[in-house]
Amino acid sequence: MPTARWKQIERDVARLLGGERIGADGLTYGVPYPAGCPDVEAVTDAGAALVIEVKHGRQVPLFCRNALGQAAKHRRRGCTSAEPDRVPCAVFHPDGVAVRESLVLIRLADFAELVRAVSGTSDTGPAGATNHAGVEPEGACPATDGLRDV
Repeated sequence: MPTARWKQIERDVARLLGGERIGADGLTYGVPYPAGCPDVEAVTDAGAALVIEVKHGRQVPLFCRNALGQAAKHRRRGCTSAEPDRVPCAVFHPDGVAVRESLVLIRLADFAELVRAVSGTSDTGPAGATNHAGVEPEGACPATDGLRDV
């Protein structure tokens, strides 16, 4: 039976971040995890622990894609002090919520690079995972291209 696509995405995310996928049955390498576990768990060499829920689907909200694309565009145009190696991200703050509880959206490849920088590793992750060293064509945002609007 072929592996479900969402399982492969979880494995790829775990590999990219230097972690491991915790199966839906809560077993990883025969070690039982309690019910309600995350999809992926990763601990960096610097001791930072990541608890990761992976959501795979065909749609990402348009406003999320636009916000991340806008940040990438600002970096490319140099309209701030953002140099080419700066990481574009978007912050979403719901009204009535403390600012520190806002959510951050960042490309997985950029996040993996930051994790590797913190942990001092240089692993590049699964095939197809690329670093954010190149400059995208005007108006392009790899994180959002090809995704459908919600």
